[in-house]
Amino acid sequence: MTALVEVGGMKLPVGVEFVKKDTWEVDSKTGKNKRKASVKKNELLERCSKNATANFILIMFWLTAVIQRQKYDLL
Repeated sequence: MTALVEVGGMKLPVGVEFVKKDTWEVDSKTGKNKRKASVKKNELLERCSKNATANFILIMFWLTAVIQRQKYDLL
């Protein structure tokens, strides 16, 4: 799962979470072993969204600083 933030027409990655199927369970219908993730996808999405919010704020501060520098010819 990847969290993206769109800033100025560009999409920037701010978070990546991989689904790890690290536990084994027996399927009740077929009797076969199946791998399951110990961390659910909703939990991974929640982590990405928290990270995206924090990174979005940092990107906005950075973008504002760049615009101000350009405005006053400080670059």
